[in-house]
Parts: sequence; C-alpha cells; structure tokens
Amino acid sequence: MFDRELRAGYQLTVTCWDLGEPSLSSHVLIAVRITDDNDATPTFDRKRYDVTVAENNHVGAAILQVR
Repeated sequence: MFDRELRAGYQLTVTCWDLGEPSLSSHVLIAVRITDDNDATPTFDRKRYDVTVAENNHVGAAILQVR
C-alpha cells in the first residue's frame, strides 16, 4: 500500500541479462516518486512482470507499460 504521507518514494533496481556464453548483465537504479493525487490502493494484473527486450532496441524505446 502506497501512502504519500508515510513514504514519498522508492528505489528499485532493475537487472537485465542476456543468454550468451558467458552471460552479460547490467543493472540500473530507478527512483519512483509517489504523488498525492489520491489515496486509492493501486492494483496490478500480475505480481511479477517479465519482459524480453531486443538487443538492438533504440535508446528511449518503451519496453513495458503498467496501468
């Protein structure tokens, strides 16, 4: 449950890896800011989202949208 008054944001680490031999990986830290638009509890279709991204994807391409 998110509540802006209790916590204004979160930090997530996203790790990506390939299926090569040896496997290469990278990670990035993402800051999530909670706004105070309403206090409704967010719901998601799934508990976990897995995404496959093409190696030659262009910079800035959207890879996942969650509503």
